[in-house]
Amino acid sequence: MNTLSLSEIDLIRYFPAISDYQQELLVQFAQEIIFWNSQINLISRNDISHLWERHLFHSLAIHHFATFEDGTTAIDVGTGGGFPGIPLAIMNPNVHFTLLDSIGKKINTLTKIAASLKLDNVTTIQERIENHNLKYDYVVGRAVTDLNLFYADVKHCIARRSDKKVSGAGIWYLRGPDIVSPKKIAAKIFPLNQLYPQIFFETKLLVYIPTYI
Repeated sequence: MNTLSLSEIDLIRYFPAISDYQQELLVQFAQEIIFWNSQINLISRNDISHLWERHLFHSLAIHHFATFEDGTTAIDVGTGGGFPGIPLAIMNPNVHFTLLDSIGKKINTLTKIAASLKLDNVTTIQERIENHNLKYDYVVGRAVTDLNLFYADVKHCIARRSDKKVSGAGIWYLRGPDIVSPKKIAAKIFPLNQLYPQIFFETKLLVYIPTYI
């Protein structure tokens, strides 16, 4: 098991199709998080020194396993510091991402960050998911709550297009090992140590609950 932490220099190794501009945006996003985290607790202060591994590469694992079709929509529920929504928006510029969180100061900060990065495919909304009534092709989240509770909270926001099925549509949820699949729902589980060899990912999982089954 490799114990060396991931950093920005590892982007090309794990995402060889990434463009120079996308790399620059991810680096700029990391810098924005470091700056704003000194003023508002977007992520744990203890995680700043592990920002790339525990937040950026963790979020980008979804991009490795998921297919995001151009012209579709996604919502990041309980986005917090913009993870995984902003890294995914950078990697998928033709998909519109909504960042949803109930904490106003986090959403206000993410609005400024998205504007600074010139991310035209990002919208920020302060609201609880239970009160949010728009529908999306993809729902993403990162250890927001127990998986069964998360599924119950977000299922009303999942779109089922009548014209055609959307590749990879559904819920993509980053979790630790304490996972229970929602009852009567077909879930696929991807261990992240298949992608990253670092110790941090040894017990990390990505769960996919498809829209069309």
